[in-house]
Amino acid sequence: MAKQHYQQQMARARRRADSDSNGLGQVVWDVSCKLWRLGVWLGLFARVLAQRARELHRLPTGQHLLPVAELEPHRLRELFFGARPVDAATWFSNTRPRPRQLARFRARTWPATAPRFAVAIRLLDEGPNWLAESLRSLAGQTYGNWQAVVAIPHSVSAEVRAVLERQAASDHRLSLTSSSLDKALRGSGATYYCFLDHGDVLEPHALHRLAEAVLHHPSDLLYSDEALTGESTEAVQAVEVRPAFSYDLYLAHEYFKNLLTVRAGCVAQAGGLGDANRWGCNQDFVLRVLEHSQHVSHLPEILYRRRCHVDHRAKPNPPRAAEMQRQNVARHLRRLGLPAVVQPTAEPDCRDVQFRVIRRGQVGIIIPTRNHGDLLRRCIESLEATLRPSQASILVLDHESDEPATVAYLSELRQRWPVLPYRGTFNFSAMMNAGADHLRHCDYYLFLNNDTEALEAGWLDHMVGLAQREDVGVVGAVLLYPDRTVQHAGVVVGFRLAAEHLPKGTPTFGQDGSRLAGPSRALLATRDQSAVTGACLLMRSEVFRALGGFDERLAVGFGDTDLCLRARAAGYKVLLDAQAVLLHHESATRPTHMPDPHPTDTRLFRARYLDLLLHGDPTYSQAWSYLENSQLNGFARAPQVLRPRVAPVVLPHVATGAVLGSVRSLRWKAA
Repeated sequence: MAKQHYQQQMARARRRADSDSNGLGQVVWDVSCKLWRLGVWLGLFARVLAQRARELHRLPTGQHLLPVAELEPHRLRELFFGARPVDAATWFSNTRPRPRQLARFRARTWPATAPRFAVAIRLLDEGPNWLAESLRSLAGQTYGNWQAVVAIPHSVSAEVRAVLERQAASDHRLSLTSSSLDKALRGSGATYYCFLDHGDVLEPHALHRLAEAVLHHPSDLLYSDEALTGESTEAVQAVEVRPAFSYDLYLAHEYFKNLLTVRAGCVAQAGGLGDANRWGCNQDFVLRVLEHSQHVSHLPEILYRRRCHVDHRAKPNPPRAAEMQRQNVARHLRRLGLPAVVQPTAEPDCRDVQFRVIRRGQVGIIIPTRNHGDLLRRCIESLEATLRPSQASILVLDHESDEPATVAYLSELRQRWPVLPYRGTFNFSAMMNAGADHLRHCDYYLFLNNDTEALEAGWLDHMVGLAQREDVGVVGAVLLYPDRTVQHAGVVVGFRLAAEHLPKGTPTFGQDGSRLAGPSRALLATRDQSAVTGACLLMRSEVFRALGGFDERLAVGFGDTDLCLRARAAGYKVLLDAQAVLLHHESATRPTHMPDPHPTDTRLFRARYLDLLLHGDPTYSQAWSYLENSQLNGFARAPQVLRPRVAPVVLPHVATGAVLGSVRSLRWKAA
């Protein structure tokens, strides 16, 4: 009836408009139609947005409503409109500051405490045109408090020398020296040293962003993201967007190199640059700096471009270069007094750092199960085949299994390992806590799903080598689907405004059977994560007890993520051990067809970690999509204010005793 009445009113208005001789009625009619169409479109648009939010479960209702308006603009747009695929060149173009923003940067007035930079340019065996381009990019900086220092070796070509002399004659800030670079930097009076390679191009606001970051937090070392180009620096081929500082990732993979910015005092404490012809090519200088650093800042913006059509930074013999890098890491660990072996991996630029286990102890393996005896049998047999007889104690927590085959296998299993019955409503956190209480004599706890399968010996020793360190609280493993694609290589908090395993579905092995590195070397390089899955999670028992165990209010979901985040809040690292690889027959024991199988846990998790959900996971680049795996956010634009991600430098240490110090006083209190 309402629709019929509306149509009658519209027909009557149309007749009046047609009979109006002066045309005013027609104008009113046209305007009314346009307003009506606009209202229809706005209504449809609002319905689409609401439906989109409901489908993706991003707007929980009631007291846990997320203030999504506080998200970064590019994440907010992606949230409502969905992921937008974009290539690297377009993404880079979209995220560069526009001329008006650069003009504001140039007009800024800086305080007296603003840093002075000495930019050291390392000469390479490249043409003079590339060097001239590097010098022009430096001269065009929106921040003016800098000096460039170039140490000219005797072997430099006449063309390169001519370019340097012309630039020095026109810009007094360029200093040429035939002495050592160390001496020239010390004489510059700079508070920070920046390192740049011949041929690299700075973005116009690079030093401006570095100065802002230093004023925000005077870190000892700073690095940024970068763009990789062809021979022309305007032809962007890829972008390297990086996480916040991860010490273990840097040991395993030199994931930042150029536009390295280091506090001058820290360079002096580290013993200077060392071999000036090698500091840009290996980790030795950075590792020495880290030994005397307190904080490292990551600037999540592309501040320079690097040519990659030829790898002019590589040594003539790549295997030799990889060996030199392994030696750098080994020397660093020896200086720290840590016995470790640094082994090669399938990729020359990645290393496997194996910490020798000096804090030995019994590992209590806690496995919850309900029926599916075939999966449990495969899990137990794989453990017995890959572990030493005295290495671990296995405890099976049986949640009311009633399948005859499973009951029979559990009866058989009791001859070798204890089986603890658990009754009542399923609560993963409560089951894990009960298992830990039963194994209080153990030095380590490994929480393991019944649908996992160990593949080869040595995986648990590798994880214990990391977990024994005083700076480490939690260690996780790489888990694969039965088809050998990735099921878990770390948890990203904030993905879809919750938490998700990434990079799911990525191939792990090449056609020749060798390990693949994966996105950002995620499958070969051990690294910090905000969380790892409880399907395979190792902790020292003292850390577990100090944190108060799992929060039993998170009965089904997010209990493992919550435990990891509390460990990080207590000052511990959460590491993904890229060398520990197991199969995970995920979801074989519990249904996952529901959109959200644990809405109560989701609401509690979102309320507790609202700030992290809104501002993003520090171990995950903000340039990536938070909706799609390994995809750049197509809505990203140049930030007006860049927020550096500051991380403390905590060097590894292994205590032979069992004293945790002040962390013993920590106990979990619910939010």
